[in-house]
Amino acid sequence: MISERRLNQLAMLAALSLFMSTIEYLFPRPVPFMRLGLANLPVMLCLDLFDTRKSDGAAAFFLLVLLKVLGQGISF
Repeated sequence: MISERRLNQLAMLAALSLFMSTIEYLFPRPVPFMRLGLANLPVMLCLDLFDTRKSDGAAAFFLLVLLKVLGQGISF
């Protein structure tokens, strides 16, 4: 089970990821498929903050990736 503190951190990282994704779409792309990847910074930060070797850390990581993908899909 994921604790309330960890869920709050996860929600903040997901919001930061979506914010950085919208900032990333403001920059022009030199090539149509090339982006900076700013929205992946909170995901990499999640790997450092949560112990992903344990089951609850891995679940939090995959939940963050799912929230990031779904949020970007709904937004754009």
